Amino acid sequence: RQGRRLDLPMVIITGQGDEHLAVQALRLGATDYLVKSESLLQRLPVVLESAWLRAQLERERVALHESEERFREMADRIGDTFFLLDVPSRRTLYVSPAFQRQFGWSAHWTLDGVSDWTGLVVDADRGKVQAAVEALYASSADVTLEFGLKEHPGDDRARFELLLRAWPVFDAQGRLVRRAGVLQDVTQRQDFEVMVAQ
Repeated sequence: RQGRRLDLPMVIITGQGDEHLAVQALRLGATDYLVKSESLLQRLPVVLESAWLRAQLERERVALHESEERFREMADRIGDTFFLLDVPSRRTLYVSPAFQRQFGWSAHWTLDGVSDWTGLVVDADRGKVQAAVEALYASSADVTLEFGLKEHPGDDRARFELLLRAWPVFDAQGRLVRRAGVLQDVTQRQDFEVMVAQ
C-alpha cells in the first residue's frame, strides 16, 4: 500500500491459529482482520464498511490537522491580533501571539474569557466595549469599535487606541456558532489625527 501510495484500508483474512500474523499485519498498517470461519461471508461486509469508515475518519482528521496548522501559521504571521470566540459557551478559543507582541499582555491570559481583558479598557470606553461584547454573542451583525486600552491595571491613561472588527461564523444550519475578529493598533493614526487637528 505504501509502495504504490494507495490510500485504501486493508482487511487481512487469516486461517485459524494464524492470529499472530494478523497482529503483525495490524502493526504494519492493516485496518482490521478476520479469521476464516463459517460466518466469514456474513461478517465481511460489516468489517469492510467499518474499515472504510475508519480510513475516511483518519483522512478527515489528517486534513483537519493540516488545515489547523495552516490557519495557525497564517494567524501567527498577521501583524494584528486575530481572535476566535465560541458563541454558545462564550469562551475565547484562540488569540494570536500578536496580542502579546502588540500590547505586552499574555495571549493565554485572554483565553479565560472576553470579560477578563475588558478590565484593561479605559474607563471612558468600558461601557461601549461591554455593549459590543454582548453584541458579539447576541447578534449576527458585524461589530466595529474603537477604544482605548490601558498599559497597566489601575492606570486610566490609554496606552493604545484599538480598532476591533468582528464578523459572524455560521454552521451548516445557519446558526451563529463562532465570532472571528481582528484587533488593530491604530494609536499612531490617532496621534496623527490629533496632530493634524491642532
